Formats: sequence, C-alpha cells, structure tokens
Amino acid sequence: ENVVCTSCDADMVAAEIKTSHVVVPLMMRLAEEHVLAGKDLRCILQYGVGLEGVDIEAATRNKVHVSNIPSYMSGNAEATAEHALHLLLCGLRRPALAQKVFEDGRLGEPLTRQILGKRVMILGFGSVGQEIFKRIVGFSPSEIIALKNSQLLPDELEELRGYLGGSSTLTVKTGEQDIEDLLCDVDIVIISSTLTESTRGVVNRSFCTALKPGAVVVNIARGQIVENEAMCEALNSGQVGFFASDVGCTLNGARNPHFSVSEPFPPSDPLALHPNTLFTPHNGGIADVSYHNMGEIVADTAIRISNNEPPAISVNGPF
Repeated sequence: ENVVCTSCDADMVAAEIKTSHVVVPLMMRLAEEHVLAGKDLRCILQYGVGLEGVDIEAATRNKVHVSNIPSYMSGNAEATAEHALHLLLCGLRRPALAQKVFEDGRLGEPLTRQILGKRVMILGFGSVGQEIFKRIVGFSPSEIIALKNSQLLPDELEELRGYLGGSSTLTVKTGEQDIEDLLCDVDIVIISSTLTESTRGVVNRSFCTALKPGAVVVNIARGQIVENEAMCEALNSGQVGFFASDVGCTLNGARNPHFSVSEPFPPSDPLALHPNTLFTPHNGGIADVSYHNMGEIVADTAIRISNNEPPAISVNGPF
C-alpha cells in the first residue's frame, strides 16, 4: 500500500521523475538529463530486455540501480519467438496477396513457399533465438544454423537437439564468424541478436549479396542491425524476396529524440512502402501472458525499493 504509480508521456518524464523512486521506461530513451532530474531516483527498471536506451553510466555515477526483465523470466522470449514465426509465415505464404486474389474472385493462387526442406539461419541464439528454434523445427526445415557469441554448455546443446525431428539438423556456430560464408544456401534468416558494435549494420549490401536469391529475412531484434538502403536495393533486385520486421530500419540518426535511433519507423519510408515488406510496431513481446508476468516483476521491484532493498537484478550494482 506504500507504492504510488503514475504514468506520463515521454515529454513529461523529466518533470515527473523528480519525485520518483522507480522509473519504468516504455519505448523511450532515458538519458543523463532524466537521471540527474530524479533527485530521489533509486532504480530504473527497463520494461523489457534491451538497455541500450538507458544511460547506465549516468545512473551508476548517481548510484541508481539499472534493472531489466530478462525474456526467460516473463514469457517475453516465447511471445517474441511466436511473432518471429508469424512474420516469417507472412513472408512465405503472403496473406495480403492471397486476400487480393480472393477479392478478385480467383482461385488456386498465389504460389507460396513452405519452411519444409529450407535452410534457416538464426542470427543470435540467446533466449529468444532458442525459443524460435524450438518452434521452427516443427515445420521440418532441412538445417538450422544458429550463430551465438558464446559456447553452449554440452547439456544445453543436447537439450536443444532433443527438439529435432525427422531429417532436420542443428549447427551452432560460436565466436566471431564470417557470416557471409554461411549465407549462400540459406533460404531464411531470422535476426534475434542483441545490438552491439559487431552486429550494428551487419545486414548490409555484402550480407544481402551473399544470400541465396529470394531469401526471406525477418528482424525481431533491433532496427540498427539492418541497413535501410541495402535492404531496399536487395528487395528491388530480387536478391531478398521478402523482408519482415518488428523494428525500425534506419542508421542515419534519430527519428524521435525520445526513442531509439530507428523508431518509430515512418510508414512513408520507401522500405515500409515496398510491396515485399511487412512492418509491425515493435509489439512482438507484447502479449497477454508476458505482460502479466512483466507487471508482477515491476510490482516486486517497487516493493523491494520501498523496503530499502535492491532490485532482484541490478546490472550496475551493488551500491
């Protein structure tokens, strides 16, 4: 009963944060100016996984805990994986085109594609990437190539291989990889990696050129991983057959100072207008189960702070 909750638009955060002990940024950047304005601020709890929008150094200097909600704790990884499969199936089965054919009174078209027998690359094999793997194997791809920064433990890899059925295989590549050498026979690429200096802009012209012509690319990670103009060129040439994304796709500066540098993504952008693209409004993890669980974690964190305890997760503590 000691917790009071308020909400506000992004342009009011600097004012509201002055009397807040915990702030939960939702689809906005929390900069040093916000941290400095929070005289009583004790915890920044990112409503999700990614912390690139939080000035962690400023928070640390001011002894403010920075916390997040790992996807494996909330059902967010499962929700995002489901959304990745939704985007992929839209790219392969083309429901918008089928709707147009239906409205025109035609039957038996368009010819679409299956996952069956395809080679799939999962770029980023953390919690979300592994949940994607668990689901996509049910569609019987011929091979799944997963790229991961660090080694899986032997029992973790054995557990994942237990999901394989039929003739599907799993190959996990770890450490620094020349990704382009792996792309020539890949039909599907699903991007689920974190945004780092090594992944920023990795889907560029040379990446697209190395792909099997007509490949489907799905991005449910961060927009800055994909270069906008390179993807447009690849779609126009047919090198990429379809691009579906739950995030913006811009590398040339902020669209909105309150948000990450690629979002919100303008629907008037040439990439968004391309007939072989589909964009959704960064709602892959926004589902009933995951949001309920995330809300419980927010409540628990608020109670901990009100009891002068640290959050369950602190990426920059203890203080």
